[in-house]
Amino acid sequence: MGRETGILASVSHGLGAAISEWSVYLSMVRRIFPLAKAQLGRWEQRAREIPNPELRRQALASIHKKSFHSVGGAVFALMNRPEMNNLVAAIVAIQTISDYLDNLCDRAAFGIPGSGLAGVTQPNDLDTASQAFSCSMKLHEAMICALDPDMPMSDFYSDYPAEDDGGYLEQLVVASRDVLDRLENYSVVKPLVAFFAAMYSEMQSIKHLSPGLRDTLMEQWFSLYSGKEVPDGAGIHKLVSSQGGIALKHLKHAGPSCVFTGFAAKVDHLKWWEFGAAAGSTLGIFSLISYASLKDGLGVSHGAPGYDVGCISSAYFPWVCGLHILLDYFIDQEEDRETGDLNFVSYYDSPGDAIAALNRFTRASLKRARHLPHSWFHRAVIRGLLAMYLSDPKVKTCGLSSYARLLTAQGNAGLLRLMCGVARAFAAI
Repeated sequence: MGRETGILASVSHGLGAAISEWSVYLSMVRRIFPLAKAQLGRWEQRAREIPNPELRRQALASIHKKSFHSVGGAVFALMNRPEMNNLVAAIVAIQTISDYLDNLCDRAAFGIPGSGLAGVTQPNDLDTASQAFSCSMKLHEAMICALDPDMPMSDFYSDYPAEDDGGYLEQLVVASRDVLDRLENYSVVKPLVAFFAAMYSEMQSIKHLSPGLRDTLMEQWFSLYSGKEVPDGAGIHKLVSSQGGIALKHLKHAGPSCVFTGFAAKVDHLKWWEFGAAAGSTLGIFSLISYASLKDGLGVSHGAPGYDVGCISSAYFPWVCGLHILLDYFIDQEEDRETGDLNFVSYYDSPGDAIAALNRFTRASLKRARHLPHSWFHRAVIRGLLAMYLSDPKVKTCGLSSYARLLTAQGNAGLLRLMCGVARAFAAI
């Protein structure tokens, strides 16, 4: 009798979790899509008013071509439905900053006439690379400011060859800060959010350097985080010295010890490109923001009242964040090969190795999601990532359909992938 009761309870729990998970997808279509698209429409209209034609072009391109980033990130607003409108506004503003800066830091953007940074073409020109890195990091101060309402704003374009955006970037920053400043527990997560944002900024600023330098510098950058020895003459030291060191150094003084302690051990088993992929995701930031909006309270270690931010951040970084960006690069392989852009998935020895790695990140993400509060929500996010990226039309045109079926089967997201394809066409994302 006891065994039967246990089985029934297990089935009931599993059914309840499945219903909760599918409610996320339905709410995504019914509630989040319209709210996020409305916010994007607002910023598109604002971008059209940018005086500088190059900045206007980059801002509009970032919205037109990358809107699904904002729509997907906005799902975290479902964690707190009474605050959903405000959370969507903040998440869309943050992601729009991210996508806009990604465009500005692209080599094409550095080719603006008179920039002095045009095409970092000398393979061993560390001085020029350092200049470009500093310029990109200055632009990315907008990202840091958007996530820290107390940080004074500066001229983000001071090192960039174009600057007359009519206040566009600053208004995006303010839109985020206005929401975050009112969140119930934002002060608890702010050090970790700042850490993820700074690490993101570093990765983006290295990623856009010359192909002759970026791989070596990215690998050296990973070594700094994973505790490996980096020779004194390594180029990465020249880059990060102007920033006062890497983000991890600042986390040590401001963040919870449960995250800083053993950070190197948590990531040293990764490949450098897997670490770079994880650093390139904003999902860890959005997850922490959503928990900070709740009134239940947040703790910074096991046994503390409320939700454990260390547990939440460790599930997202590197696992969910890494899965997110590896999937993004997985479907962009052909496009990046044609343009010569860095693609993290291309560093695996074979397609089979890439699929094995994506399966490993999927398994690890789902395993860690089981131990998080609102675990059904995080499982929905993980399976949603698989479905969203692997339903992209590029999967079929690039001959990746068989791999996509394997990956979605691993994450039990096959049906969701089919439905997502329909939703994509309906929502035009």
